[in-house]
Amino acid sequence: MLLSNPEFVENSEYGFAVARIRALENRLITGASFNQLINSSEERFIPFLEELAGIGIKEEDTVDDILEKLEWNLTETFFLVKGLLIEDEYKRLISLKYDYELLKLIIKEQGGGRVKSHKYTSLRSNYTYPVMKSLIEAGNFLDLGKYISAAYQKSTETKSITGKEIDIICDRAYFNEVFDCLNSRPNPFIEGFYRRKIDTINLTSMLRLKNRGEKRPQINEVFIPNGSIDIDHFEESFELTFDAISTRLNFAWFSNILQTIPKGGEEDDNIALLERVLDEGLMNYLKESIYVTFGVEPVISYLFKMELQTNNLRLIVLSRYSGLSADDIKRNVRGMNE
Repeated sequence: MLLSNPEFVENSEYGFAVARIRALENRLITGASFNQLINSSEERFIPFLEELAGIGIKEEDTVDDILEKLEWNLTETFFLVKGLLIEDEYKRLISLKYDYELLKLIIKEQGGGRVKSHKYTSLRSNYTYPVMKSLIEAGNFLDLGKYISAAYQKSTETKSITGKEIDIICDRAYFNEVFDCLNSRPNPFIEGFYRRKIDTINLTSMLRLKNRGEKRPQINEVFIPNGSIDIDHFEESFELTFDAISTRLNFAWFSNILQTIPKGGEEDDNIALLERVLDEGLMNYLKESIYVTFGVEPVISYLFKMELQTNNLRLIVLSRYSGLSADDIKRNVRGMNE
């Protein structure tokens, strides 16, 4: 199955929302600015970070203080976007990601795992952490919906389940619910983004399996349905060299991206580079929403861009304070806005 060119759904009710988003997009951090931040001197780093982010970062702030301000800024953006959305289906859609992140935390917590902070994930969820946890503990699965309920049941009934297996079960359920939501409120552009997102996960998962010396049947264990590339194509590509995969998948939307990866490099380095350029491909796809004057596409696209921008800033802050080199940091910064 291939993806058609992006299609947009006109809705004049989004006139104000799109105008608001266009003003905010001018403040998104560019790739050049990210590079300047990464290469900035120790004395200049905090002032320049605040100049770019504009979220009240001070010289005396600790790393935790900075990360807290980044998360709160993203949360404010999230609620701004949610307030601009008209349809309930899209309001629910943008929170689904956080529903399933909470579900993963709860399942791992019940298995004795160490759970990270869920404060902001909880705020952005359709349920919040206390509500979801209480519903699960009370057995009120009807209130959680069929997808979350099925993912929880499968995860808890599987013996000796690993954290990675929990992630895969929840990710499959998440994307199933995404497309269930989009079926009730169709939008080819948003659907195209999610299908591309799944493709990036499936492609990099296949390459990691190859790199670890796993067998072809393992693809079935990690494959996520609903992408634009059927599992058969990944299975047929499994035993090919990295260079040959781009030829085998030359019909895919990412075929040109595959061809940008240097030939003959180390597999680990190639996969890391591929992840980065695929994310940049996703950002380029979102830029197509610039052609929309009235519609939901620019509104949701802006949220996706802000989520990635926040991840980049978080990574840069943690990396700088950990003493990583500028080159190492650049290799991990994703989808920089140009």
